[in-house]
Amino acid sequence: MIDVEKLQKKAVLAKELVAKGMASSIDDAYRQIEKNFMVKESPEHFKVSNDNVNSDSSTGDTKIAAPKETEEIAAEYALLKRKINTIEESLNEITSFVNRYRESNDNNLREIDQNLKKIESQLKNTSPIQMPKEEVQTVIKKEEKPVSPRGGNLNPDDFSVEKYFSNANNKMSQKR
Repeated sequence: MIDVEKLQKKAVLAKELVAKGMASSIDDAYRQIEKNFMVKESPEHFKVSNDNVNSDSSTGDTKIAAPKETEEIAAEYALLKRKINTIEESLNEITSFVNRYRESNDNNLREIDQNLKKIESQLKNTSPIQMPKEEVQTVIKKEEKPVSPRGGNLNPDDFSVEKYFSNANNKMSQKR
């Protein structure tokens, strides 16, 4: 007899959950009830009182409303389920991003490795490059001649007195 009462309670609660939009179908409502242990065997939990009974005089149907505690649990369960689904979706997005990133990095590392191997093989096939020896350049310093205050760098050999003065009477050759 207890199982029949429990099944009736589950049926009533499942109809209420579907009617209030907390479950998408009767099967979903039954799953929620079983998962969350929404129907208890204690008789005080599902007492039929005037507060919980809704009667429709035209059809003669009497509906027992789920206790407020059960409704709150169902609402909280639905909210938690939505949050968990959101978190799972975010986790799946992050996982797919990490996998794409890992694949991209693996491809880049393979490409870099191939390029390095090509360069190594090219270097092995070519003769070693000899660096030219440094040539020592000697700088020859010219002797600097004293600079004359009147004309700059004058060389006495460039301007001989004979070029500028006439030596017609041989006066320059005489010693004084």
